[in-house]
Amino acid sequence: MMRMFSLKRFLREKSKVKNKRGVHIWVSWILLLVFALVLSVMMYNWMYGFSEKSVKELETRTYKAESCDDIAISITGICQNSQTLYMNITNNQNIIIKQVIFRLYDVYDTPETKRKNITLRPGRGESIEVLKQGHLSRVELIPITQKGDEFIICPDRMVSDEDIGFC
Repeated sequence: MMRMFSLKRFLREKSKVKNKRGVHIWVSWILLLVFALVLSVMMYNWMYGFSEKSVKELETRTYKAESCDDIAISITGICQNSQTLYMNITNNQNIIIKQVIFRLYDVYDTPETKRKNITLRPGRGESIEVLKQGHLSRVELIPITQKGDEFIICPDRMVSDEDIGFC
């Protein structure tokens, strides 16, 4: 009788171990599925953020290009002395120009960049004096407009002049 009792107990304990193995397999499958779900959520968030950032950048580029289409600046008179460059610039389009970037090139083609706050209304001109060093051979002007708080630089609307005489 003792033998049978111990055999029953052995079979009972063996069945418990077998059931535990089955539980381990299910737990591993659940952990694997949870890991795959977490990984897919992370990839979705990354792709969504990446595409949203790309769309905003594309909108900003398009917005800036549209703003620069309505800007035109011209140089009507220019001369220099030993320390100052004098010029008359005119806004030829519909958008107010808030600033101008000046690139001043000397006879050795070394650039000097200056930025000046100017409010040029459409159709209006202004006389400007820019401090310089040496003899200039070329001048480039790049207009800057403002939309809200953002300044929009329009390098494709740059004008230049190479005939700079002395005053």
